[in-house]
Order: sequence, then structure tokens, then C-alpha cells
Amino acid sequence: MVVMMGSAGDSTFGFLTLLRRLLQGYGALWAAEVSAELTPPQFGVLSALADESGIDQRSLGERISVDRSTIADVVNRLARRDLVAKARDANDGRRDVLSLTPDGRSQLGQARIAVDRLRHQAFAALSDEEKLEFVGLLERVVGRIDELRESTLAVAGS
Repeated sequence: MVVMMGSAGDSTFGFLTLLRRLLQGYGALWAAEVSAELTPPQFGVLSALADESGIDQRSLGERISVDRSTIADVVNRLARRDLVAKARDANDGRRDVLSLTPDGRSQLGQARIAVDRLRHQAFAALSDEEKLEFVGLLERVVGRIDELRESTLAVAGS
């Protein structure tokens, strides 16, 4: 594997460049192969609601690792397109519970086929063992970044 070096021999530049290329490339492929209208976070919301209908917005955001302001925006956009329905929680009138509409379920079904195809194409260069290792390593790095972010925010807030 080739890691591009920064001007001072710092491999961080290469790492960040690879991350940027991965995200840009995947985003472009997503728009072309999956949907130009349905974003990955919106797909995550629809998928999570298919698994657990009637969940509140805060819990949904936590489940798919999306912050509160972003989840509110994503849910509102999906509701305006009649893909997600909001209803007052019968047990707590201060919060809304969310569910997929028939149109949302239909769009999710179509998108899942395209997402599976894209994932298969993107990971075709890796063996099954390498795919598991890659995802495991990403989970470890993301977990560490989450820890660092939480400790940084805790220090900043004190």
C-alpha cells in the first residue's frame, strides 16, 4: 500500500487525503448509483425506522450517530417529502415518534438494492477477511475519535 507523504514527510497528509478521496468518491458514486435525492444520512434514518418504528427523534439520532440538530433537519426533510410520519407520543406529549410512510418504505426498498450493489462494488478489491478487518479497524479509530471528542468537550465545558 502506498501512503502519500506530506511536504515534511508527515504521513498525516496522506491519511487525510485518502479519507477525503474515499468520502468524495463514495458520495459521487452514491449520487450516481443510489440516489441524487436520498442522502446517506436520510437512508440511515429510513433504515433505522424500518427496524424500529415509533422511535423518538433523539433516540433515532443516537442510534445512527447523528447529532440533534442534524437529525432534526434530516427528519424534517423526509417528512416534507412524505417519507417519514411524525406523531405525538401518546405517553409523552412533548415528543414526537417517527415511522415510515408507505412511500418511505418503497423508497427504502429501492435504495437498499442499490446500496447493496454499491457496497459490493466498492469492496470488490478486498477479500471477505479483509473487509471484516477494514471495518473493524475503522470502528476502532472512530471509537477512539469519539473518546477524544468527548474528553475534549468535557474539558472545554468545565
